[in-house]
Amino acid sequence: MNHKRTLQYKGVLYPFLLCIAVVVIFLHSVRAQSVSISGQVITGDENWAGEVELTGDVVIDKGGRLFINPGTQVVIHPNRDDSRSGNDPGRTEIIVKGVLVARGDIDNKIVFTSSGTKKRMGDWLTINISNPSEVSVIMYTVIEYAYNGITLKYSNPQIRNSIFRYNYNAGLSIEVKAKPILEGNIISENGYAGIICKLGANPKLTDNMIAANQVGMITFSLSKANLGFNSSDENANRGENVFIDNRDYHFYNHTNQDIWAENNSWGTKDRDLIAEMIFDGNDEAGIGMVDFLPFKGARQPAQDKILLAQESGSNPEDGNSNPAQTGRDSLSLRLVTESGDSVLQQDSVLMTGNGINIALNEQTDTTNTENREITSGALSLNTTSTLIEPEVQVKQKQAERQRLSINYDQVFQEPLLDEPKQVIFRKVPMIENEHVSFKAEGKVIVNVIVNKEGRVESVRILRSLNPYYDDLALEAAKEFIFERGTINGIPVRFSTNLLFKFNE
Repeated sequence: MNHKRTLQYKGVLYPFLLCIAVVVIFLHSVRAQSVSISGQVITGDENWAGEVELTGDVVIDKGGRLFINPGTQVVIHPNRDDSRSGNDPGRTEIIVKGVLVARGDIDNKIVFTSSGTKKRMGDWLTINISNPSEVSVIMYTVIEYAYNGITLKYSNPQIRNSIFRYNYNAGLSIEVKAKPILEGNIISENGYAGIICKLGANPKLTDNMIAANQVGMITFSLSKANLGFNSSDENANRGENVFIDNRDYHFYNHTNQDIWAENNSWGTKDRDLIAEMIFDGNDEAGIGMVDFLPFKGARQPAQDKILLAQESGSNPEDGNSNPAQTGRDSLSLRLVTESGDSVLQQDSVLMTGNGINIALNEQTDTTNTENREITSGALSLNTTSTLIEPEVQVKQKQAERQRLSINYDQVFQEPLLDEPKQVIFRKVPMIENEHVSFKAEGKVIVNVIVNKEGRVESVRILRSLNPYYDDLALEAAKEFIFERGTINGIPVRFSTNLLFKFNE
């Protein structure tokens, strides 16, 4: 009898002790709600939540995995790298040789931003992903004020429903045979290009808005992007990207590769005007063509992008991060094999104000046991699997439209307006003392907030040249007058960037 009672106790006790062990391990790996990191190498599993302040490089080493919970703010000190390492010893970067999973949700995004009181393009370096064998995931994330928002090499991450803005060089630099999937993103208002592709990169882009950059997208050196292709094979891509309000070109092909760019919107219905904003073999011999036919209407409805940008982290009016907080963050992923079969689904982390609950809900495919399966308290994934976004493609997007309504009192990004901004009055800075300016040459980018009447209500420097030219640009920007901006016909406040060139 005693023996049977002992077995009964063990039957109850062992699962309980196992749960306690899992919680202890998970709590050990989760960062506190506010923590400062001056340089770190992650070799195992780690979770970030709350506010994480970086003053030095973070390296996710091979075999290491970093999971970032919804609502997390990663604030990075400008022009500082306490570790004095990486690609720039003067600026912090996140180097991903293992796996990064940064998955927010539409009203509780993850934000990577500068901690500066006066944020500038290029305050920190980049998120550098270079793992060819394991898939990183970036979803509902805002990346801003870096040199390049993300740099990809030999990697195939999935980047969805995220915002790349105010980065000095590019929103994304896709390099060295990287093959990312980019879907549903807003890539706008970066200092040079929205996206740069080079060194044999092959990204696939669907349903992205690439807007208000100097160049929307540029390809170099054997890179071949797929922006839309009417095909029944593995290259099929519905396109539906929107290129609008880029200053010089929407697309610049500097390779000998022909580019698929079918079923996209280019800001106009005029075929000749579209061709003017695309640099390809029509402009220079030996350059590949850009196949943009057929194309969609001038300015596609942006309701999904409006909802994506809403409460998106950093308010350009005051420079402070303020993502919506729901009080409960969740992290879940569905994993599928290359054939599309479900391997595993786990809804595992619930962060609440009262603590951490772990609910395991696994469904495993026992036929896939030969592959390396890696598991943490936050996520399970199979290294040979392709990660896809759960229920966001159709059902979740429909639910988001029903659940969320547009706040017409917020500040909207210019590319989301019904029509491109129209300047009624433009002020040109007057240089009165070139000796004070040291005769510097370059650009100053000023971000302005325009009120519902078309008047400038606030200004700030995004890209600096020197104090003299910065002040001239700020004073000129204050006097600009715009046509009223509207969303769905309703007058709104909006944010736009003004570019001032000095001695160029």
